[in-house]
Amino acid sequence: AEYMGNENFSSVEGQVSAQNSHQQSATYVNCSACKNKLDSSEYFSCVDCGVCNICAMCASVMHVAHDHQVLDHGGEEVVKCSEHRFILTLCCLSCNEMFCTACMKNHLGHEIVSVEKMSCKIKGELWQELSNIEEGIKDIEKERIVLQSYLKEIDDLKQT
Repeated sequence: AEYMGNENFSSVEGQVSAQNSHQQSATYVNCSACKNKLDSSEYFSCVDCGVCNICAMCASVMHVAHDHQVLDHGGEEVVKCSEHRFILTLCCLSCNEMFCTACMKNHLGHEIVSVEKMSCKIKGELWQELSNIEEGIKDIEKERIVLQSYLKEIDDLKQT
């Protein structure tokens, strides 16, 4: 994979940071490779090298590009761009797809959020759906009890 330059990454990072500026204050760490300041939820680690606290660009260029196993801050293996072999760190809400910083040119003018933010949004939606399902189950159980009482009344009437 060819390194596309840090200027694309910096402008994308700035756009995403501006979009996410309303987020709560976060804990920061420095990338162990380039020393850039990272939100504690944005760092990666390389299993093969044993390197921790690396930013997406350094992880992509120095590790993913060399087929190393890279994990996100939650310990999950990262998803890589099939074209550029960079980590997919951004989501295009307009196209409904994840992409890497080198793919930014394909999403100019689109609504873009970080994968991390999108993940939190989806988790929240899933929890809400689970809550709705649980409420539905409770309603069905109440209806089942009512129906059972009606069946018992019918059986009692048949026996008299």
